[in-house]
Amino acid sequence: MPRKLAAFRGHSANFARRALICSTLWAGTAVVVTQANADDINWRQFEGTSIVWAYDIHPYADAVAAQMLEFEKLTGIKVTP
Repeated sequence: MPRKLAAFRGHSANFARRALICSTLWAGTAVVVTQANADDINWRQFEGTSIVWAYDIHPYADAVAAQMLEFEKLTGIKVTP
């Protein structure tokens, strides 16, 4: 492999590593700054509305379906499967 190409590959790897570190730090900062408390959210702001939940038959869907009544009680949103 020519020496010039090998040096370029090292530079690209360095750049990629630094870009990954910087983007991870920025994302972490954004999450910390914009994270809302559950007390700050009006859980009933869409009370009286209804949504349709389209799903496939799967164990994960069964787990979600088991929580639908609790969701309706907390938010006031009617869920139609």
